[in-house]
Amino acid sequence: MAPSPASGEGALPGKFLQQSHSHVNLALIDLAVLFARLLLAAVFAVAGLGKLMDPKGSRQAMRDFGLPVWLANPVGIVLPVVELSVAVLLLDVSWAWSGGVGALALLMAFIAGIAVNIAKGRRPNCRCFGQIHSRPVGWRAVARNAVLALGAGLVAGQGPGYDGIKIGAAGVIALGTIVWLTLLRGEHRAELETKPAHAQGTYTGIPLPIGAPAPDFRLPNLSGEMAGLSNLNDGGRSLVLIFTDPDCESCNALLPKIAGWQQEYAQELRIAILSGPAHKTDRSKIKQYELTDVLLQKEYEVAEAYQTEAGPAAVLVMPDGTIGSDTATGAEAISALISDALLKRH
Repeated sequence: MAPSPASGEGALPGKFLQQSHSHVNLALIDLAVLFARLLLAAVFAVAGLGKLMDPKGSRQAMRDFGLPVWLANPVGIVLPVVELSVAVLLLDVSWAWSGGVGALALLMAFIAGIAVNIAKGRRPNCRCFGQIHSRPVGWRAVARNAVLALGAGLVAGQGPGYDGIKIGAAGVIALGTIVWLTLLRGEHRAELETKPAHAQGTYTGIPLPIGAPAPDFRLPNLSGEMAGLSNLNDGGRSLVLIFTDPDCESCNALLPKIAGWQQEYAQELRIAILSGPAHKTDRSKIKQYELTDVLLQKEYEVAEAYQTEAGPAAVLVMPDGTIGSDTATGAEAISALISDALLKRH
């Protein structure tokens, strides 16, 4: 009589295959978790170290993303420490779950912050890796952080008691590094392909250092008369250069506020607008808001000389002709720069 499928020797091969598949699946999950842990640890370690190397830039990034000054400064100091702590936790098997939860929380906060700024028409420099790598945020940054968040969720989803496998660490680290560098290189290439030809190879995303001589320029005003840095910097007041782009909605929304600043702080600051490209500048809006000190770039040549994008962005020039601030990107960051410049006067 043939043995029953549920018992006897005939059932052994089926059980063996099921156990084998189970072990294979667990091994694949373990390998995926290990890869996610090491990749996230590498990313957060580089991000934390980059921000520690650029503390001023880290604080400025927080202001550019819309945090008030009183909150941006401490967050800019604490964030790199938190990122490095998450990286250390992810490397230790016994603390990997805590590191995964921390990484997931940070990445969700980053995604929310980037998405809110994009929705408002702003593209501040993220300074995600401090001086190592800094660029204006975009939907690619959201997608990249979302992929990392999935990895963090995989690690956190295993629970605090998950042990994981401990083999192939060197190979996974090398693979993760190669993948990450490839993504960055591909994103940089995509940006160059979409950037106007005149801007390629000139904008680095690294602001001019404070104390460096401000680049000189000569541009026509609305009347066609030429003016430059020496004309605007009269020696008694600090000068704020605000770069705008007629195609930028947030730039256009900022124009009435700039007009208010020019009138209210005329005794303390000189505020000039460098608009570009000239052929797109809406002169009717400039007249409507009674803006003064408006100069027209042919394209974005002065914005590039100051290592900032077309706008809205601003930089402070001191009475002695040197750079007096990091680049402020976005309406709230520019407002904070104006406030800081006024405080320096008193």
